[in-house]
Amino acid sequence: VSTQSTWGATAITRSNNSHQTMADKVASPMVVDEVKKDVAKTTARKSLRKPRVSSRPLRRGKSSRPALVREIVREICGWAPYEKRVLELLKNDADKRALRFAKARLGCMRRAKLKREEMARYMRDQQAAAKRAKAEQEEKEKEKEKDKKDDKKDEKKDEKKEEPKGPMDVISALKEVLKRSIAHDGLLKGIRECVKCLEHGDAKLCVLASNCSEANYVKLVEALCAEHKTHLIKVHDLKELGEWVGLCKYDAEGKARKVVKCSCCIVKSYGEVSDELAFILNSFGQTAPTPAAAVADTKKQQIPLLSNKLV
Repeated sequence: VSTQSTWGATAITRSNNSHQTMADKVASPMVVDEVKKDVAKTTARKSLRKPRVSSRPLRRGKSSRPALVREIVREICGWAPYEKRVLELLKNDADKRALRFAKARLGCMRRAKLKREEMARYMRDQQAAAKRAKAEQEEKEKEKEKDKKDDKKDEKKDEKKEEPKGPMDVISALKEVLKRSIAHDGLLKGIRECVKCLEHGDAKLCVLASNCSEANYVKLVEALCAEHKTHLIKVHDLKELGEWVGLCKYDAEGKARKVVKCSCCIVKSYGEVSDELAFILNSFGQTAPTPAAAVADTKKQQIPLLSNKLV
């Protein structure tokens, strides 16, 4: 009996001592120091750890990358079926029904409102783009009609201005002959080219400026023309001859600028038979060639040029 009683007493004393020791431990300064040391160790371990990189970026501001990705996906894949249905409802002015439909598909009223706003914004942009395209098309049609009216007015003015041409003179005829010769690559310029063509006897018409400063130049050309019986026409001004043979530039108004003087030019090929050519040849007492002869002449002039290029 004594043993049992002593055992029960010891158990009671142990339980009492345990309560006392816990209270004492909590209040004792040694335990507080140990707890502080443990906290310091854990904080040191945490500071040594590598910082975790979050899979999603912090939403401090709106990023342009997701918007760009969504835009690309939208251009490639187009709208989803439920989005097309929301667009149809918005076109029919059923905003509440579109909101309920979007909420049923997305599961949240906030997302449904955002989706409805997005669809409405897209629809407004499409309508504005259609209006702009229609306005541009109307402007183009108005410009076309205006251009047609202007063309008709110009045609009427040209018809009124057209008057019967007066008698042809040598200068006007010579200008047309030189233009056609340039178009068919049958005109030579400069003393070297002209003398070479005159010596070979290929020249058909020679044009010489009478106000050339070199007297020997004029004598040489006249002598060669007389020797080979080449038609010679003299003009008054060097600059006029340079403009006729194309040694100048034309501005927006069609006036000749930066004209280079030309003392002599040779017509090697007439190119085409015209009234101007017939007038000039008649002034020399010669008949104009037939069109077939003129075409054959131009072919003869082109063959040696091609052979020289190939060599």
